[in-house]
Amino acid sequence: MKRNEIGAFLIGLVVAVGLAVTVAVWAGVFANSPYSNGGSNLLGIIGIVPLIAALAMAAWASWHRTCAVPYCLRLGEHPVEGTLEKVCRHHHTLKHHELVYDLRHTAHAASGRLDFGQSHSRSNVPSTAHEATREEEGKTDAEPSAVL
Repeated sequence: MKRNEIGAFLIGLVVAVGLAVTVAVWAGVFANSPYSNGGSNLLGIIGIVPLIAALAMAAWASWHRTCAVPYCLRLGEHPVEGTLEKVCRHHHTLKHHELVYDLRHTAHAASGRLDFGQSHSRSNVPSTAHEATREEEGKTDAEPSAVL
């Protein structure tokens, strides 16, 4: 596991333990109501929201973090050069990197998105909207300012 994944796991574990302790302490209060006889209680209402949130988070993580090799459901850890996809430890081979590159590079290049670790350059970009309109009209001042 990577360092940020360990932190996320530990935070989730702390939240789960805190929820379990809360339920254990307050279960007798909520479940033993003389009016509901334990059938319809506040504990069930409170418990359903974290359950739905946990299932939604698990679905999102499995959809967005899986290996890019078709039909592989492992966690993708290793980025494939020229795409925004990642492959798992098992598929971290030249053959599979080339397969993912062939499948996904044209769509990635057409999208105009940057690769992992890349940054954009602001050269030749007007600093204000006023400069942009003046450049479109062709009415620039005597010397254009140098871009750092």
